[in-house]
Amino acid sequence: MRSPQSWLHESKWTLASFTLALVICFSLSTSGLFRFPEGWFYDLGFFLRGEEAPRSPIVLIAIDEDSVRERGRFTRRTYAQLVETLSSQGAEVIALDILLDTPSVTDDPVLAKAIARAGNVVLAGHFDLQRTPWGVQESWRPPLEIFQSSASGVGFTNLPQERDGIIRSAVLARTLGRETYLSLTAEVVRVYQKSAPDAPVNQPLLINYRGGPFTFETIPAHRLLFGSDDLAANLFAGKIALVGYTTKAEKDLFSTPYTRSPDPAERGLLSGVELQANIIGNLLQDDFLQAASPWQERGLMALLGVLGAVLALRISPIYGLLLLIALVFFYSAAAFSSMAFLRLSLPGVSPAATSLIVFGALLTQRTIFEEREKRRIRGLFSGFISPDRLETLLGYREDLWRHRKGVDATVLFVDIRGFSVMVEEMMGQGKEAEVVEFLNTYLNTTVREVVSQGGTVERLMGDGLLAVFGAPVPHDQHALQAVRAAQGIARSTEMLQESWPLASQNTLALGIGIHSGYILEVVLGSSLRYEYTIVGSVVNTAAHIQAYAKNAEFSTDSGTVILLTKETFERASAEMELEAECFEFQAEGKGTSSEIVYLLKDIITP
Repeated sequence: MRSPQSWLHESKWTLASFTLALVICFSLSTSGLFRFPEGWFYDLGFFLRGEEAPRSPIVLIAIDEDSVRERGRFTRRTYAQLVETLSSQGAEVIALDILLDTPSVTDDPVLAKAIARAGNVVLAGHFDLQRTPWGVQESWRPPLEIFQSSASGVGFTNLPQERDGIIRSAVLARTLGRETYLSLTAEVVRVYQKSAPDAPVNQPLLINYRGGPFTFETIPAHRLLFGSDDLAANLFAGKIALVGYTTKAEKDLFSTPYTRSPDPAERGLLSGVELQANIIGNLLQDDFLQAASPWQERGLMALLGVLGAVLALRISPIYGLLLLIALVFFYSAAAFSSMAFLRLSLPGVSPAATSLIVFGALLTQRTIFEEREKRRIRGLFSGFISPDRLETLLGYREDLWRHRKGVDATVLFVDIRGFSVMVEEMMGQGKEAEVVEFLNTYLNTTVREVVSQGGTVERLMGDGLLAVFGAPVPHDQHALQAVRAAQGIARSTEMLQESWPLASQNTLALGIGIHSGYILEVVLGSSLRYEYTIVGSVVNTAAHIQAYAKNAEFSTDSGTVILLTKETFERASAEMELEAECFEFQAEGKGTSSEIVYLLKDIITP
């Protein structure tokens, strides 16, 4: 149960908590804490998508373990034979993913002539890091000049390796000093297309891998050298031929999103030449993956944070958590689909983590505020409602502050007939202490009967008591509850006679009025004090009937008069047999008469 003031106070804390949680998540994302799990999420996208058949005209010539075993050590003279064979078979571009930055006196001229005759060979260079007295310096190590002068292009083969050892991106052009260098892949495409490709400088591009090892068509080098009969005559015609090592000894093996194990024996690592083939395929097909911008990532984090906040504040914790898990699942599915079909790589971990952090923060705050409100409610209703009904009421606390329609309930008024005159008389006799003692005994007994039947004591008024059944906790048989409570009070009159201070002069007589209908239940007050109350004509009618019960024409053996309106009598008699006598009664403020019944104190049939 929250007052408007407490709601405003809680709203301020909610906004502050949400903002703080969002700022923390943004800071964690900026610091790179999500980088590792984001990489795993990215890799999982490839695993779920599966491998794709390459659509680019690329053939790999692999200097693999079998080739080394069959041919022996590959020298530059051997490379020359490979170049000449590929050129004679119509390869459009020949790329040697082999470093040629150290001299070999006898074989270098042979290879240089083969490169020059082919006229379409692209060579590999690389950037090298060296430690000097002035720190670590980077230098460009191209092929020897004898090869550069014969080649159609030279490009670097360096690839950015992330901290977990996996290569997920490629740089097509980069600067060193005042010079700009193209990658081997960009140079190959330039020669193949006869025009320079769009190569952003110093900007990593996400590689759209086709698959793991051997996804591209691969020919062992020894088969090409020995002229294997099963090779198609036009296998290399018009295609890009990439020559490179795939042996473990060369240590040119890398982890990619498709890598299942870092052990090369399990064929999980991708050779450098296969990596270059994937990048060339992306360039030719123009299908690099597009990474989400920082602003897009922040927007997705904020969106899932808002949804997490709604689940934390509007739904029960268990269902909220289940829906949150479903939200994260569906968002992840959308991110994977975006990667597979739109080539847009959306962040998966940072938005999901944001929704979880915001959900946890606001759920914690909600729990703290709810427990505080529950303590207030317990303090407000404790002693006036049964413990089990009080716990039920806690589930309806939010409704008491909302503007609602009338609640169907039964109202019971009870007080001692002629008590005000008797109090004056006892005070004149110096029996104030006896009056207070009796009132405590009387009210304790009356409240106990009301609470035992599931009613709520709405108000104590000296010797009077106002109780309501069916509110604030709804109950279908509220009229029957009220009648049974009245019968219980009537039965307790005999016991109360023993403590009645004026027992020798007057018999204790109680008047009870009961009426059923729609009431309005509200919590009224200021920031210093709140009170649960009920209002409406039903309350007024019950009060008038209770006042009418003091009429001298009513008398019973116990001294307790119980009057019910027709509405209450019909509802209660539908549940148990009642014996009653009807009277006409004109309630104040009403233009028509209200039929009431005089209810005997004994219940004929439970």
